[in-house]
Amino acid sequence: MNFKKIRQDFPILNQKFEMLFNIKLIPATGSLTGCSYLSVEEIKAEFERRGIEDAKPGARAQVTYELSRSDTTVLLKGRVKGALIVECARCLEPFVFHFDTELYQLYIPETKYRQRFGGGEEELELTREDLVLSYYSDDEIDISPLVYEEIILSIPMKPICRGDCKGLCPRCGTNLNTGTCLCQK
Repeated sequence: MNFKKIRQDFPILNQKFEMLFNIKLIPATGSLTGCSYLSVEEIKAEFERRGIEDAKPGARAQVTYELSRSDTTVLLKGRVKGALIVECARCLEPFVFHFDTELYQLYIPETKYRQRFGGGEEELELTREDLVLSYYSDDEIDISPLVYEEIILSIPMKPICRGDCKGLCPRCGTNLNTGTCLCQK
């Protein structure tokens, strides 16, 4: 794939994304809101660390968040928006795929989490709430695992560059979006 051609259209910014939050800084009433960015380099490094090869970051990702607290329970709501460069499953050409995904997570202290779920030796039936439940320790919440998980989950399994993509000729491999082939139909 020729990712360099598309990537030149996107500025590379070096603004660091603040992913750690001290729960003591979240007001007891109200919320802590903000907006930050993950740079192309940060996303690329995470993809490399996880072995993600079927997508490349196309632009920095915008993360908006709202953290609210009730005693020791913290609710995170927000969005992650950005662009990835993926290869079309039909014509094999790289294209920019825009994603916009929701963040929703409940955080509780690690001790409460361990009490709720035990040591992991026995089978538990998870509730809907359990699927969005995570824990924090030392009064710090790191939202980076959730942000990266949502970016990775936004990668389509079979990306299609456009609805009317004609794909490749199965005989000669010509991209039928850009030309015709001489093969018999």
